[in-house]
Amino acid sequence: MTQFPRIKLRLSDDFEREFGPERFPGYLIERDIAAYLVDSEELAFLTVAPTDEPGLYIATSGHAYGGLTEDPEDIARVVDMLRNMSAWAFWERFFLRTGAAADFDFVWLLRDEP
Repeated sequence: MTQFPRIKLRLSDDFEREFGPERFPGYLIERDIAAYLVDSEELAFLTVAPTDEPGLYIATSGHAYGGLTEDPEDIARVVDMLRNMSAWAFWERFFLRTGAAADFDFVWLLRDEP
């Protein structure tokens, strides 16, 4: 299973104005992508930028949630699985071959691309 470097996350100036300068433990997945467990119970991914403080990154996007978990090892499990799936395999497995309704507007996404 992939191991990712541990980092500290600073969410945003707005968050800090409302809740104070809290830092959250996370993992650097790519140069500008991090993951962490929100409230130690929900996997979230976001884009980040390094700060002047070594190991501290600031969020540059909103959260993309990946599911409920209390286990940080699920971060590597999810990332490894997604990295090894084609877009079609993802669509087929999680949108088509499931009993739950699924919705994602690919047509809008393609039209919005420059």
